[in-house]
Amino acid sequence: MKDSEQIRNEWNEVARRLAAASFHVLVPDFHSAPSPLRPGRLSGEVVRELFPTLCTRNHMIPSRYKSVIRPKAIVMGKSWGARMAAEVAALDDIVAVGLVVPSLGDQDQAQSLLSKIQGRVMVGLVEDDEVLDFVSTREKIKGASGGRDFEWIEVKSGGHRVVPEFVAPLVQFAESARELFVHGGEL
Repeated sequence: MKDSEQIRNEWNEVARRLAAASFHVLVPDFHSAPSPLRPGRLSGEVVRELFPTLCTRNHMIPSRYKSVIRPKAIVMGKSWGARMAAEVAALDDIVAVGLVVPSLGDQDQAQSLLSKIQGRVMVGLVEDDEVLDFVSTREKIKGASGGRDFEWIEVKSGGHRVVPEFVAPLVQFAESARELFVHGGEL
């Protein structure tokens, strides 16, 4: 499989399992999008503006509920997509965010992003990541967390990918965030 196909498909197993758990799943393919929407070109500000529109387009929610219940979401992303997920996670409608091998910029940028997130946060890192240094990325995120208790998945190998070891913990994270939201409790 070509590298670009691998990138486009690496969330498929997470998406399948979330759908099987009754989540409505949207997996945007920014890598195949028109040039202004591709990774590195699309800004967090634009993603934050687009996200509520995507939520209102969910045809699985009966129209009688759309006017009285605002949809809530759990967002996930990898690398640049994790940065975009963190940007979106600053919105009130987000109950949790999963950040896989997140490229969050420097310490100040990471702190600015992470400090705005109100919901739960899970971070997945890979020790042999060839793009992000494992130790410095982990320390940067811990330092930028503002003392919040993030959930962590750390694996030895797999590179800069959504590795199979992330799938079950990400799904469990989403399920537990949904349960807390539905039944009350602190996210």
